[in-house]
Amino acid sequence: MNSWWQSSQVLRTTLLVSVALNLLAGGILAGRLHHSRPSGPESRAERLIERMASVLPADDGAILRRVFHAHQAGIGALAVDLGAARDEVRQVLRAEPFDQRALQTVFGRVRERRQAMHEAIHEVVAEAAPQFSPQGRRRLSDWRKDEQ
Repeated sequence: MNSWWQSSQVLRTTLLVSVALNLLAGGILAGRLHHSRPSGPESRAERLIERMASVLPADDGAILRRVFHAHQAGIGALAVDLGAARDEVRQVLRAEPFDQRALQTVFGRVRERRQAMHEAIHEVVAEAAPQFSPQGRRRLSDWRKDEQ
């Protein structure tokens, strides 16, 4: 009986360790999947639209997503341009000798391209909003206030 009791204890301990290791591995995997989402200006724009859509009634959220997806290629091109301008900033900051005038120039390009991105997102909202229900427009009007 002593042998059976010992093997039962070993089995329980092994199962407990196995469950703990599986939970740890699952947590690590979930963390990596969460952090592996795409980043950059285009995905930021998509996440912004998704956050807006999430506060809207379902039908209005679907309209916003549909309008965004219709403009996604253009927004993607703007995102690439913005990323390139940000890369230029990094290059100028690393260059020796340092050129402050060049830095000001590339900062100007970043501002212009970021403004173009904002305008494109505004156009998406402006195109979608007339199709929203009155409740959807009210919810969207309170959206940023709710996030603060």
